[in-house]
Amino acid sequence: DTGVLSAQVSYSFVLNTFSHPWGELWHLHWSPHDSRLFSACYNTITEEQGTSMKCALYTLHKGEENEEENKLEPVTVLDIEAEVKVSYFHPGDPTKFLVISDSKFSVWDTGDATPVETYKKPLQSKGGSKMSNGKWNPLESGAAIATIQESSVKGWDLRTSKEVWSIEQPEA
Repeated sequence: DTGVLSAQVSYSFVLNTFSHPWGELWHLHWSPHDSRLFSACYNTITEEQGTSMKCALYTLHKGEENEEENKLEPVTVLDIEAEVKVSYFHPGDPTKFLVISDSKFSVWDTGDATPVETYKKPLQSKGGSKMSNGKWNPLESGAAIATIQESSVKGWDLRTSKEVWSIEQPEA
């Protein structure tokens, strides 16, 4: 007896493929609070034969015992006029949701049946620069966001609605 505790652990995975008939997927993000809820950023063809970037929330609905497959069910499509780049669930609050588009970032309250945009910060820039990504700062109780805007990284405080720091040309 070596006194070492040994445990045998086994994992099983179920592989499913889900159809996304609403457009070409660009970004997926799973909720840290609900393992069946995720967001999808995708582009779709408009009636004018152009493309539009959208964001929607989906849930994986577990099938009944007599059903063989789980189902992908749309929860809601967010009503965003701008071209959506990415979206993220808040790391600590299951009702907050961040959407980064080319011209603004916005925070949505997803706690009710219909999500509501509770905060938005339009991009104030010269020369038409656009946002391409962003993230929640989990160290600031969800009150801070960092965004990437072409050649800069900016930090935003949602409590004051102000830019609090900026790194210009971080790749240089």
